[in-house]
Amino acid sequence: MMRQEYQKPLTLQIDLNQATFQAFLNCINSFQGLETTSMMQQGSSIMESKVSMDRFVYNLGILSGLRAGDGFNDQMGPADAFKFWTKTVKEMKDSGFFKQPRREAHL
Repeated sequence: MMRQEYQKPLTLQIDLNQATFQAFLNCINSFQGLETTSMMQQGSSIMESKVSMDRFVYNLGILSGLRAGDGFNDQMGPADAFKFWTKTVKEMKDSGFFKQPRREAHL
């Protein structure tokens, strides 16, 4: 009888850049889904749909956490959230996170 060789169990390994990229995309996609609320007012049903700033802010928090935290505040309003987003994108560009487009010569 042949002895079976021990095989180390496979473990999933996620690269920090992959996780950062996914968190970055989640921020961008935060506004694709609508948040819907409904209520009854004077016998009429009122329904409202809008994009969720909360989802964007929470996604920014995840992205900030992956990047070792950088002044994120989960209570920030829309103006501060977009300022934080702009700052984060600039820092990611400056650190070389994004690939630069190749320059191709066309004849």
